[in-house]
Amino acid sequence: MADTAVRTLEDNGVRVKMVDMGDGTFAVAVASVSSTPTNLTKTDRSITATTTNQVAAPANTARRRLTVKNTDASISVFVNLGAAATTGLGSIEVAAKGYLEMNNVTQALNIIAASGTPGVTIWEFA
Repeated sequence: MADTAVRTLEDNGVRVKMVDMGDGTFAVAVASVSSTPTNLTKTDRSITATTTNQVAAPANTARRRLTVKNTDASISVFVNLGAAATTGLGSIEVAAKGYLEMNNVTQALNIIAASGTPGVTIWEFA
């Protein structure tokens, strides 16, 4: 098979090889996966959440990935993008010990605790 029949695509640490089978179809294989986006800088925005809305990460047009890990064993936190977080509709719950990853979000990340003061690890990649 000629080298021109193999195409390699890479985006954010995921490398995929596509092979033209010559009959109008392609064989696809994941060649490698990196858990951290390449050539991006990690900023630690970890906080102690409270029952009052907080801006945990300001808006950032260069942001490529946002990782939120609730480190508390029993208390949920709620997040919202671009508006205040609430413990009701319109916000996303990150359960105790839960994890949320968002790609290509540029809005401010708001967070609120269901109760108490749970610790939340937040990494921003830009």
